[in-house]
Amino acid sequence: MSLRAAGGSTRAGVATIWAMIVLTVLAAVSAAAVSQFLNARRAATDRANKVQALWLARSGVELAADKLRADADGYTGETVKLAGGEVRVKATRDGDVFRVESEATAPVDAPRPAVRAVVARVTRAIDGGVSVRVLAGD
Repeated sequence: MSLRAAGGSTRAGVATIWAMIVLTVLAAVSAAAVSQFLNARRAATDRANKVQALWLARSGVELAADKLRADADGYTGETVKLAGGEVRVKATRDGDVFRVESEATAPVDAPRPAVRAVVARVTRAIDGGVSVRVLAGD
C-alpha cells in the first residue's frame, strides 16, 4: 500500500508541474494578446486624431478664404478653439494673392495630440469670390 501512495504522489507532482507549465504558457499568450490589442487601439486613436487634425487644418483654410472674401484688407489670421481641437490661421498678402497657413491640433487635451498643417494660396476673383489652391498639407 505504501508503494502505491508513493507512486501516486509522484504522478500528482508531475501533473502539478504540467499544470503550472500550461498556465504559464496561457498567461504569456494572454499577455501578448492584450499588448497587441492595446497597441492596435492606440494606433487607431492616433490615426483618428491625425485625420481630425488634418480636416480641422483644411477647415482653417476655408475659414480664411471666407474671411478674405468678406474683408481682404483687414484679415491676417486668427485662432479658433473648438470642442475637438484648435486651429491657428495666418494669412499674408502678396498683391492679389494670399498665402494662408493653417495649423490644427486635435484633440488639445490629449496626452499626444496630433498636429497637422495646410498651406494654400487664395486669390480673390473679380466677381467677389475666392479661388483656393492647396499648396501643401500633411
